[in-house]
Order: sequence, then structure tokens, then C-alpha cells
Amino acid sequence: MIKEAIIKIVNKEDLTYDEAYAVMNEIMSGDTTPTQNAAFLAALSTKSTRAENIAEISGCAAAMREHATAVHFDEAVLEIVGTGGDNAQSFNISTTAAIIAAAGGVVWWKSEQDRQAAAQAAQAAWDAAHAERSVHLTIVAPGYTSAATRIPLEVTGTDLDGGAVTRTEYVGVDDSSISLQQGSYEIRVTASPILEDGSLYSLPEGPVGVTVGDDDEATADGTIELAAVDDPVSVTDEQIAAAKAAAEADPQDDGRAESLAQSAVARRDDAVAAKKAAEEEKAAAEEAARQAEAQATQDKRQEVAKDFAFAYETTAVSPSGSYTSTDNAVLMSDSEWFGKVEPLIGSTVGHELEHGFMGPSDRKLMQRAHDPRILKVDGDKYYVEYEVTTWSQNTGWSTGSDYASVLVITLGDDNRVIAARYGQ
Repeated sequence: MIKEAIIKIVNKEDLTYDEAYAVMNEIMSGDTTPTQNAAFLAALSTKSTRAENIAEISGCAAAMREHATAVHFDEAVLEIVGTGGDNAQSFNISTTAAIIAAAGGVVWWKSEQDRQAAAQAAQAAWDAAHAERSVHLTIVAPGYTSAATRIPLEVTGTDLDGGAVTRTEYVGVDDSSISLQQGSYEIRVTASPILEDGSLYSLPEGPVGVTVGDDDEATADGTIELAAVDDPVSVTDEQIAAAKAAAEADPQDDGRAESLAQSAVARRDDAVAAKKAAEEEKAAAEEAARQAEAQATQDKRQEVAKDFAFAYETTAVSPSGSYTSTDNAVLMSDSEWFGKVEPLIGSTVGHELEHGFMGPSDRKLMQRAHDPRILKVDGDKYYVEYEVTTWSQNTGWSTGSDYASVLVITLGDDNRVIAARYGQ
């Protein structure tokens, strides 16, 4: 009942007689805590300009009388209720009356002292209820040391009296306690601390809730976890500026905010430069590989062109392989010639070969091509120059009759010959 009554009084609402009686009965029965008692009395006395009303006073008094212990005397007792201690600068008639009565032998009881003692006890209980409690927060921040700037925390919430709370606290991993009154709060990390090497953390996405109860215990619904930024390149100027501003606002900043912010900028810039260098090195390697591959492809195509010139222009061979002036020659069969030429030509070739020559039997000329070389390359056209040596019955393979010839060979994308003609 006392919790509901406190809320009602804080909202400037009066208690009924029965509500006041029920609350005081709980208090007198020991079912409430000292903090609750203080909160109830303080709220009741500040509820309005007239403070407690008749129903509240009557209800509380009735409950207190039921729990009161009767005091019995062997003689008549006179009670004198005074109004002293009100700082009204009035003359305390009750005190004078008590002195006169005592001089006449009357036993008397003055309740003003009890009222003051009760008021002092209530004030002490109120002070205890509103005292700040130490709240320990669990913070996980890999790599954090005392050389880093402290962690800025924004604390928002509502205290015991329903008042709004907004403030900033600074903590470390090993010193992560803050002080709060009873109430409910949310705690957020507002900016990253800056580590000794200039590293920063990414901020937690949400707040951690903290509840401080009247039993001096505080509970948090989670852990504050800071994750180190893995890639320094991703750190922005805005993040560094926010971390620096938060650190400079720390009352305990000893100047490290400026130097560590410079370290953060240098670390980020070094990482950017290293990444750029690595990317340029990778691009250069890729370009070199591309050029090497292109050269290998070009070399292969040139070999195909030279092989074709040799195969196409050779119609006879010497069994001995010496190709001297006294060596014999044998005219290649069409099938043997085609066996050397066909693997080098594409399906569209045929009518595009010079003279329409399609075999040794067609030419009936015994010759061989040798020493082919590439004169130039023009797109898919390869100019192949080679030496031609003919054989005759009288001179054999006579080098005296050698002559140079040029074959312009067109290659397709599949590295096969699609056209060939004589040229310069």
C-alpha cells in the first residue's frame, strides 16, 4: 500500500482516511523499509501548501494509537503539548506552564521533544533515501588500458521523486562505478575512447538499463561491450573529432585527448597509405600478368602462323633429313600434306588459300620451306617471311636456288588459319 500512496501523494493527490490508516498500519507493523517511510513522510509534508489534511492526520493517528504502548503512572499525569521549535519567535506558554506545574508537584509530559525527534528521524530517513548509491557497470573493451582516454557515458532516466536525470559520467574498464540515486536509468556510450596507439572502438547499438532500488542494490540488464575497429581505414574524421571532444570534456583530462587524437589521425592515414600502396602493387601485378598472358597468346599465334607457312609451303622431304645437294627427295602425298596442314586451319578456310592450292599433287613441285620469321603483325594478320629451297634431279636440294617469300596469314580467335595469301 505504501508504494501506491507515495505515487498518489507525489502527484499532489490527497489520501483518504482509510488509505492513511492502511499506510500507517504497515509502517507501525514493520512491513515497510526506512527508505519507504522517509519517502512517505517527506512527500506528505510537501504535497501542498497545507501539507497533510484532516483525513490523513486522523487515519495515521488512529493506526498509531492502535500500536501505541500504554504508559501507566501511580499518580495523575498532566500532558502539555507545546509548539516550540517553529522559529516563529513566539513566547512558549506551554513551557512556562510546565515549569509552574512541576513546581506545584504535578507530573507532566511535554510532547514537543518527541515531535522534534520524529522530525529529525524523518529527515535522516529522507536523506538516506535520496543518497546516491555506487553502481558498478560491467564493461568489456579489448585492448583498453589506463593510458587511453576514459569512456564517456550518457546517463538518462528518472530518480526517486520522478525527476528527470540527464548527465555525463566518465569511467574506465577497471574503474567502472558511478553514483546514482534510487530510480531507473539508461546508460549509453556517447563516443569511443582513444587508445594509446590511436585505435578506436565501434559503439554499442543500444543502451544498458540500470535500476537502483531502496535496498541499496543496483541491477543492470546487460554488459557494455566495445568492439575494436578492425580496419583503421574505415575510421572517419567525424569519429575522431567526436572521441576527442568527449575526452576533452572529461574533468580529469590531462591533455592526452589532443595527443591521442593526433595518433588516431596518423594511424588512419598510415593505414590509408598502406592500403593504397597495396592496391597499386596488386594492380601492377595484375597488369604484368595480363601483359604476360597477352604476350604468351601472341607468341602462340605467331608460332601457329610460322608453323602454317612451313607446312603449307613444304611439299617434299628427304628420307635422310640432310637436305644436301646430293640428297634425294620424296614428294609428299596429299594425305600426308593435309595431315600437317589441317590441324592449323579453321573450318572457313579453303577457297581463301592462295591459288586454291590444296595439295602436292596439284602443284607437282618439290620444295621445302624453312627459317620462318615474323615480319610484322597487323591485328589478326601475320606477315611471315620464310626461305624456300627447291629440289631437282640435277642439283638436289640446291641452296643456290633459294628465294624468300612472304605469306600473309589471317588467324581466327581460336588461333587457327582462316585465310592465307602471298604478299610483301
